[in-house]
Amino acid sequence: MNPEAKKQLFVQKTYVAKYFGVSYYTITAWQADESLGFPKSTLVRSSKREHWRLTDIEKWTPPAPKRASRLSADHTDIDPERLARRMYRQGLSGDAVAAVAFALLHIKELLHGEKRPVAKQPVPADPAGPPTTVKPRLAYTVPEFCQILGISRALFYKMVKQGKGPRLMKIGSLTRISAEALQDFKKRMV
Repeated sequence: MNPEAKKQLFVQKTYVAKYFGVSYYTITAWQADESLGFPKSTLVRSSKREHWRLTDIEKWTPPAPKRASRLSADHTDIDPERLARRMYRQGLSGDAVAAVAFALLHIKELLHGEKRPVAKQPVPADPAGPPTTVKPRLAYTVPEFCQILGISRALFYKMVKQGKGPRLMKIGSLTRISAEALQDFKKRMV
């Protein structure tokens, strides 16, 4: 295409976004930021939409993409339970939400140099029956907690109602007991 014809060629915002490999909204943000020197758009009467001269778009260089910083001790103000509730409200499955919340708890502990206590040998649900095992984890469901301690769910909920139960974590409609809460509960019961 000859240079004179190219000067007369106008393109829409969707083409500009594709040209730079960014979203439509990024183009809008670049327009709003005067310091970037993004080319000025022109309204074309026939379509009443913003258009840019192709030559202006080809001359302009976009800013370098912003890189996410690594997680450091400065970024430990994230509240895992609050984040998990928000994720749950947005439609993520309960297991995925719980996994993210517990991963964040673990990351915060690693950054602060603390070690999370891990449940060792689980107690069988029925002392006379065969031993059942529950793998050590960061948090347990109510049935797992009851199995580890060898108590019924009815007794568990009775203790919670009386205020004698472990600390509970509510993630949406899910109830979890952290390994820390399990250890604290065991110490209180001894």
